[in-house]
Amino acid sequence: MPRPERDYVTELGIQLRLVGMDGPRIGSIQEEVRDHLDTSGQDPREAFGDPADYAAELAEVHRDQLPARPFAPSAGDYLANAIQIVGFMLVLLGVPAAVLDGGAPVDLGPGHLAGAAVLLGGLAWPLWPAYRGWVARRCNVAVPFGAMLGVIAVSVALMTLWTEPVLAAVSPWIAIVSGLLIVAAFWVRTWRRRDPVRRPTDDPGEVREG
Repeated sequence: MPRPERDYVTELGIQLRLVGMDGPRIGSIQEEVRDHLDTSGQDPREAFGDPADYAAELAEVHRDQLPARPFAPSAGDYLANAIQIVGFMLVLLGVPAAVLDGGAPVDLGPGHLAGAAVLLGGLAWPLWPAYRGWVARRCNVAVPFGAMLGVIAVSVALMTLWTEPVLAAVSPWIAIVSGLLIVAAFWVRTWRRRDPVRRPTDDPGEVREG
């Protein structure tokens, strides 16, 4: 398949994901688009229109099967990310204490709680909207990258500057092991919830010719 057609199919897959299509249905639609273009030799935009418009039309056809808030994290996703943030924070605090400070306890202060709260809040805004805008081609990668750097900078400043009073002191090795277990659990959850695009087997999906 020539490059313009491959680019169209890829862009269509992105737009279908944005409207809430699952992986098998996206794969089915992409496969029928490929078959039609290979057979007809048509320009993809002449055959199907703009990828975003075509995805919106298909979403309207299947609206009763799509989530109310497509391509958006759930409350459980935010909670899982918050726990992952705590895991990373424990590892980042524990390693320097174990290696550079001779195993000195890790002191947790109010800045760590505030920093974790900023990171969690940043997931909902501005990080997720910026990332969604980049995926939807409404901005370049500098926008989500800049948002991420800004949120991290504020969080690190809080953790570094607001250290008193000490709320808890834990062994650096406990912090490291606990943090690694939390991060590992998060990635297991992510792997189990993955929804890859698949080629169709016996569910062909639907495609229109414009």
